[in-house]
Amino acid sequence: MRYISFLNIYKAFVHLLLILSASLIGIKELTAQKSFFQPRFYTLKDDSALNETFIYPLTGWNENDRWMPGVYLTNQLIYEKQIHYQLMPMYSIKTKSFSGAGKIAFNQHFQNSFINNISLFIQGKSFHLPSYENKQMRYYQFETGIKTTFKNATDNANINQFLEIKYHQNGTEEIIWTNNGSTYIPSPHHKILNAVRAKWQYEKTDSIQPFVASVNVNAWKNYARIYANYEYDYNYEPKRWFTFRAFAGIYLFHDSAFMQKYDARLSPNMPGWKTDVFYDGWFLGRNVNEPVYRMQGLYGPGNLYSISPVGQSWNWTLSASGSVSMPFDLPLRLYVAAGISPNSLNANKPFGIFEGGILITTPHKYFEIAFPLVHDKSSKNALLLNTDKYWQRIRFIINFDRINPHTWLKNPQCRK
Repeated sequence: MRYISFLNIYKAFVHLLLILSASLIGIKELTAQKSFFQPRFYTLKDDSALNETFIYPLTGWNENDRWMPGVYLTNQLIYEKQIHYQLMPMYSIKTKSFSGAGKIAFNQHFQNSFINNISLFIQGKSFHLPSYENKQMRYYQFETGIKTTFKNATDNANINQFLEIKYHQNGTEEIIWTNNGSTYIPSPHHKILNAVRAKWQYEKTDSIQPFVASVNVNAWKNYARIYANYEYDYNYEPKRWFTFRAFAGIYLFHDSAFMQKYDARLSPNMPGWKTDVFYDGWFLGRNVNEPVYRMQGLYGPGNLYSISPVGQSWNWTLSASGSVSMPFDLPLRLYVAAGISPNSLNANKPFGIFEGGILITTPHKYFEIAFPLVHDKSSKNALLLNTDKYWQRIRFIINFDRINPHTWLKNPQCRK
């Protein structure tokens, strides 16, 4: 199989982003009332001038790139623009090369329609993977699609509903070992995952009983899966919260080649960095083997906190969890979670898993720290096999979308 140069694809993508961003800035300059470029530094003031670009210093970090100084460029802070761009070029101190992310969106608002906004977008990101014999390895993600935000029949400002459909592609550089007749030799390989992805989400950002429900579909010619999430919060007393979560997922079909190339199994557990097959989360590292990384994860589907192969399935899975505040003014909760999956080693008969423990979190779910105390026997044995000490089994989840100031400014009440 001919090896496709990842570097050429990555350079082409970066060049496309630069060309598009330069073209958009030029268009906005021509249509602006003023004919000169107005960069603004370190400001939160947004007067919606068409030709403003906000520039902020930026520093990123992940296990493979380490520290990455860079800049964040955008033309939008609070008031949504018809053409909106976000660019985050960064320079990796460790690899001595560029990484980063970017997004460009074309927005159209509607006044007398059940549709509030339609946004056409193109976005992507690229960071490094662990190197092999001083050869730098990369991954990239590219997406383009349409997102439609709907108005509510009741004119309730606390209701947010959208439908997003997009084409997704991610590429991963990796080393595969091939037999030349006498020994195995390493050779570079470029693995590409394609998908059509759709997501519908309905959220109520009420201060007493907020909830969010979503349905996701990921499909291509060799696989299709669908899963749904529901999360409900109840503020039954000041500083006292109850949270209920539910998750259900099923594979409609998949072929053996897809199974061999990707670990894309459905799981009753929340996803970890290693099981995020679409690279959706903020990238903190990939293919790292330290136990502390194995227990770190994303805010996403699934309900059990401990990352474990127990319960992962190419068929279907169900899970649910509940947490309730302690009877004192600290962000501590007791939680229990359980899941059901088919057992592939026992004629796909359903079997259950569960866990419980103490949870540190905030009402808006900026972060969650789970201290598991009890497990079912299978899950406990898997954790003991993969970790040596209890602190390695503590689960850290950070909601990067929530703490992203750009996302938060657009909708301070939104918790996801």
